[in-house]
Amino acid sequence: MFLALVLLPDGHLPGPRWRPVVAAAFGVQVACVLAWSLVEGDSNPLGVLPASWSGGVDAAADWLLQAPLLLAAAAIAVRLRRPADRAGLSWVLAGALGFAVLALVGHSMVPAAADALDVLGAVILGAGLTVTLLHRPTPAPEKPDEPAGAYDDARLAALSAREREVLDLVAQGLTNRQIAERLVISPVTARNHVSRILGKLGLDNRTQAAAWLARSQR
Repeated sequence: MFLALVLLPDGHLPGPRWRPVVAAAFGVQVACVLAWSLVEGDSNPLGVLPASWSGGVDAAADWLLQAPLLLAAAAIAVRLRRPADRAGLSWVLAGALGFAVLALVGHSMVPAAADALDVLGAVILGAGLTVTLLHRPTPAPEKPDEPAGAYDDARLAALSAREREVLDLVAQGLTNRQIAERLVISPVTARNHVSRILGKLGLDNRTQAAAWLARSQR
């Protein structure tokens, strides 16, 4: 569910900078589960780590298992800033709201029914998630009198003067180091500019950025 939330609503990460973050979160999760499965115990034939580690591993797991939820929340927040993504998130947000309300009611007002309400809330959240993942919004038909590059021009206007300058150099096929030399900035700064440009344009890589700029200038 965590990966599905991060990828919503179009099956792609919100931007290229998310790849190492998601990979790190997944790696930490795997390491935690592996350590937990190797701690000695009466019913654990694989136990090779001291049983005294059990408390520490459990405490670490309690914190580490929250990281995917926080990362998913951040990804959804990024999506909500993009008008084109908001409609695709409506069902999963409704499901999340239903889950939160039922959990709150169960644990604060009706403790005896908390477990049942948690399950019901999870079903509602799962339904919203499923509908969101299966739904692919149909693009609105382009108006005959609307210029072909109108939407692209709006996105281009969202870039700063420096970012437009960097985008032109990306379209020319320059690497981050070459861009840094051309603009007399550090390679790290050039890389950050490129990442911000891809995020603002909703693109995944430099090739797409070059193609997008070519289309917008027709």
